[in-house]
Formats: sequence, C-alpha cells, structure tokens
Amino acid sequence: MATMTPTQVAHRESTWGRPAQTLALLCIASFALSGCSRLSTGPSFPSGPFVQETVATPEPVVAQSPVARLEQQASGLTLTGYVGAEAIQRMSEKDKAEAASAQFYALQFGRPGAPRSWTGDAGSSGEVTVGPFISQNGQDCRVFTHTVTIGGNTTTNEGTSCRDLNGDWRPTTG
Repeated sequence: MATMTPTQVAHRESTWGRPAQTLALLCIASFALSGCSRLSTGPSFPSGPFVQETVATPEPVVAQSPVARLEQQASGLTLTGYVGAEAIQRMSEKDKAEAASAQFYALQFGRPGAPRSWTGDAGSSGEVTVGPFISQNGQDCRVFTHTVTIGGNTTTNEGTSCRDLNGDWRPTTG
C-alpha cells in the first residue's frame, strides 16, 4: 500500500469536504428560495402596482325583518270574512287599517278571551277576541269574534281563521 504525503492527505480531505459543503449550500439555498414560489392552483392573473384588481361583490341577500313581515301581513289582511259587509262599507280607510291590524295581531299573538281593541275615525271602534289555537286540516286555526261600532250601530261577526304556509291568516267561515 502506498503512503500518502501530507499534501496528498490535505488535498483528499478538501475534495471530500467540498461535495458535502456544496450539498449543504444547495439545501440552504433551496429552502430559502422555496418561500418565493407558490403552487399554481389555477390561472395566473397579472398583479402589481399598476394593475387594478376588480373584485366582484355579490349582491347582499336582504332578509325581511320579522317586524316588517308582520307589518306587511297585518296591512295585507282584508276585512272580508272578519267584519260584516255593511260595516266595511261604512268604514273609513283608517277604520279599515286599524280593524285589520287588530284582527291580525289578535290572531297571531292574542291570548284566548283577551279582547284587542281598536279606534278609528269619528268615534268608530271595534274589538277582536280570539280563542285558543286549534288544528284544522294540518293548519293552526283560531275562532274569532270581531265587534264593530260605527255611529252607535254595533255589528258582530264570528268565524274561524287559519294560518296558511306563508303565515297569512284566512277566514274559513264567518
């Protein structure tokens, strides 16, 4: 076996050390540069200080508040079936609005037997009384009595009203 001179030993150690140093430098450089790249998951779009980004914002879905829905239902309630036809003809627009509101809120929230009163123009007034909730053909229903007084004449109408799938009340008899 041949013996190596000290210069040859030093040269051999330095050449063995270079690949390890080179490999270490390559690993460090790849880790440092890996933060600069990204995985492509879709099309590339231009970006930079002179590119204006356009972001499509969806139209907001505006849900109607429960109070607004109740007010809409109350104002949409017609008095036909709740108040006698003669009384409706003699009622002013304010009378009709007050009577419809009282009828709706009595049906929707009224305690059984507790009257809900309303007052209209020129001394006209009324009162709505409801019974407990009952089930009729799979719907919530209530028996009602609506008394109207106009010019000293009092009329009373009784019937049953049921709530449909939209939450609107409809008289079934009366």
